[in-house]
Amino acid sequence: MGAVGVVALCAEGQVGIDIEAAGSAAFVGFDDVALHPAEHCTTDEERTRLWVRKEAILKAHGTGLVTDPRELRLDDDGTVLEGPPATVIDLDMGPGWTCAVAVTPPGPIKTVLV
Repeated sequence: MGAVGVVALCAEGQVGIDIEAAGSAAFVGFDDVALHPAEHCTTDEERTRLWVRKEAILKAHGTGLVTDPRELRLDDDGTVLEGPPATVIDLDMGPGWTCAVAVTPPGPIKTVLV
């Protein structure tokens, strides 16, 4: 797996982005430190996808992991059900990577691959 870089820009509001190696959330205790009590993941892929979405949202809000990720509840498509409002989408960075970008206040996201 080679190096990869991601840049996010936002004309209005705040933007956050996170990229992780696929499956990087596959560690014992992940669910206890990252999942809202109503969230459930059954695969390492789901865990990593949820993690990058949460980190992108918390970065967009300027708090990062100062905010407990368990306070943020997302549905399967990334819609915020509980926690700071944002719009989040997944970015396809190719095999081996999981990436998400978030904006706040919630609004449309346009992506450009260069």
